[in-house]
Amino acid sequence: MKRRELIQETQRQSFDLLPSSVEAKGLDKSLISQLYGKGLTTKQLLSEQILVQSVGSQLRVSNAALLVFGKKPEQSIPEAKILCSEFKGTSGREIISTREITGSIPYQAQQAMSLISSWLERNYKLRGVEFRGTTLIPEVALREAIINALVHRKYSIPGAIKIALFQDRLE
Repeated sequence: MKRRELIQETQRQSFDLLPSSVEAKGLDKSLISQLYGKGLTTKQLLSEQILVQSVGSQLRVSNAALLVFGKKPEQSIPEAKILCSEFKGTSGREIISTREITGSIPYQAQQAMSLISSWLERNYKLRGVEFRGTTLIPEVALREAIINALVHRKYSIPGAIKIALFQDRLE
């Protein structure tokens, strides 16, 4: 653990509530509106801890708000990304496809869910005029795993969230 993290821990400072380097204009207002409605005031943004005061009383976006509502959170928090890889076989030696997903947590969840679901489809059958595949992992379980990885990740630790699909398992 770094010295800075130890100090923050002893002062009961959460990484989520620390000010980022981003000003309010770095937030996606449409994402905030989806959750809070339109016309949120600065006072309300402060009470919801979307904005926090930094050194010199400047208002900055909290790290948590940046991850959820930020336009490009990965620019300030490099760990805010998912690396999805599909491997041939079971050993992970030969990569079929890799994709890096960045953006807000809701966007990453949606993109990862869509990508992994498309990789998992097997046993295609004709339904109406479309071929539809079945997946080996229930959608609800996949969604839960992706959201848990995004929400419970310690963003102060370097590295991306990694999702690896092998012939016989998903990690």
